[in-house]
Amino acid sequence: NRGLLLFDGVSIQEFDNKVNDYIVEHIPQSVAVFEDGRIAVSTDDGGTVVINRRGEFEYLLSTKTGLKENIHNSLYIDHNQDLWIAGNESISKIYTGVPVQHLSGETFGFDDALQVTHFDGRFYVGSIDGLYVQESPIEDILEVSPKEFFTKISIPSPFWDFEEIDGELWTGSNSGIYQVEGKDLTKLFDIETFFLRPFGEDKILVISSNGLFMCTL
Repeated sequence: NRGLLLFDGVSIQEFDNKVNDYIVEHIPQSVAVFEDGRIAVSTDDGGTVVINRRGEFEYLLSTKTGLKENIHNSLYIDHNQDLWIAGNESISKIYTGVPVQHLSGETFGFDDALQVTHFDGRFYVGSIDGLYVQESPIEDILEVSPKEFFTKISIPSPFWDFEEIDGELWTGSNSGIYQVEGKDLTKLFDIETFFLRPFGEDKILVISSNGLFMCTL
């Protein structure tokens, strides 16, 4: 009932963080340890939390992230390092051995996701209806609704591509090419853009529905 405890061979210490508070609140049920040292902890009604060796949050497996239920009674890690979760009404296999997870856009409050990137400590998602930026630290998904996790920062328009150019994050959309700084967008080129990449020292290659273009920086 005290959540995660760390034993160093001499003394026992408690983890004092949001992850441990979450595990205690939702009552730990089962523990499984991956070969790389990550630890999965299932709970009675809060899904399964995966942490690293330092007790820091990695990700949450629950109805918030697409599973059928939050009652996770038992865990098993197979020879591929994939995680099996036994619940009251389901058995789920999580392909943690292959670093792919499915989180529906609907879960987070946006339509079809077209592109995702991580830049300067935040996740950015280009979707069919606009550009979204991570609003909260990743571990806050333990406390908030997934729909509070991302904030829309653009006009309603498809955002198709991201590219880091000269240390800046650029994005291409139906309405143009923008530089992204946190929640701020600065329009750089007024050209429909499905794909953009640096070309040489002072140009970018742009693909749109009208053809292939070169833009000078």
